[in-house]
Amino acid sequence: MIIRDLEFQLIRVPNERGYAGDRLVLVRLLFDADLEGWGEAALPWRITEPGPRRDFLLPILAGRNVFDIAELLELEPLYPRALKAAVETACWDALGRAAGQPVARLMGGVYRQRIPCSLRLRSEAPEDLAAETRRAIEAGHTSLVVAGSGYGENDVRRLKTVRAVAGPHASLRFDAAGLLDLPSAVRLARELEAFESILMIDPLRRAGWDLYYQLQRQIDISIAACRQITGPADVFAAARAAAVDHVIIDLARVGGILRARDCVTVAEAANLGCSLSCDLSVGFQSAAALQLASALPALTAGHDLPSPDAVNASAVRGLKMMDGMFEVPLGPGLGIEVDREEIDGLAVSRDVDDLFPQ
Repeated sequence: MIIRDLEFQLIRVPNERGYAGDRLVLVRLLFDADLEGWGEAALPWRITEPGPRRDFLLPILAGRNVFDIAELLELEPLYPRALKAAVETACWDALGRAAGQPVARLMGGVYRQRIPCSLRLRSEAPEDLAAETRRAIEAGHTSLVVAGSGYGENDVRRLKTVRAVAGPHASLRFDAAGLLDLPSAVRLARELEAFESILMIDPLRRAGWDLYYQLQRQIDISIAACRQITGPADVFAAARAAAVDHVIIDLARVGGILRARDCVTVAEAANLGCSLSCDLSVGFQSAAALQLASALPALTAGHDLPSPDAVNASAVRGLKMMDGMFEVPLGPGLGIEVDREEIDGLAVSRDVDDLFPQ
C-alpha cells in the first residue's frame, strides 16, 4: 500500500448552539488499490495554507509504504505533533480498511467493546450547570469534568452545584487548566478535599514536576497531568518524581496512536492511573482514541472525549454512546463513515482576519 496523494481541508466545527466554532484541518491520504484514510488536527491554519502545505508534504510522503508508520513518524517536516498524529491516524484508518478490521484488532485485539466516558460539562451559569449535570446523570454518566476558571471561590461553587445534583457516587474531575500558582493550588485543593472522589487536573501554571511534588505533599486529593504530557519521557519523569497520581494522554499532543500507546505502557509500569483525551474532533480523533482504549487493558478510567452530540454535525457517522459509555465502532479502520457533502459544507470560506482587516 503506497501513498499516492494527500488532501488537506480546513473546516469549522459547529458547536452545540450552531455557531461556527474552532477550526480543524482534515487529512485525507489516498493509496493505490483505491484505499483512503482520514485524520484530523486542530491547527491555526489560514484558508490559504492547505494548498501550499500539501504541495510541500506530498513529495515527502508519496511513494512511501503505509505499513512503515514508525518511519513516517520520524519525518521532520511532519510537524507539529498534531499534524503528525493526523497523518498517522489516516495511515491506521487505511490499514484497517485494507485488512477489513477495526484498528483495535491491529493494536492487539478488541479487549473491550464499551468505553467509559468522563463527560465535560460546558455550562457556566449555576442553573444551566445544574440542568446539564442532571441530563448527564439521567443519560448514565458517572464521571464528569468541570473546567476551572482560575477563581477559586467560583470554581468551588460550581463544583458544589455539580456534586449536589450528581450525588455522592459520581466521580468528578476538576480541570484547573494550569491557571494557579502553588499557594493558590494548595488552598483550592484543600477546599476540594471535602469532595469525595475528585481528581484535580493540571493545577499549576508553571511547568516542573518538582512543583507538582511539592503540591502532592501538602494536599490529600489526587492530581493528574495532561498538558505537560507530550510523550513517554514525560510520563516517566512524572512517575519518577512522584508528582502525580494519574496521566491523561491527548493523542494530538503526544503525536499519535503509537506514542500514546507507549505512554500508556509507561504509566502502567509505574502504577499510574491513565486515560485518554481529545479537545476537538468531528469524529476521527475520537474514533482513534476509542480504538486504542478498546485494545489496551490498562485503560480502565473514563476518557475525556467529545460526546457524539457535542457538535451539531453529521459529517462523520458511527460514534454512539449509551449509558455514559462509548460503543467502539467495529467497522474497518476507524470504524466510522464519512459524508463528503457534509464535510464540504463545513469548509472555511473566509478568514476572520479577512472579515476584520487591521
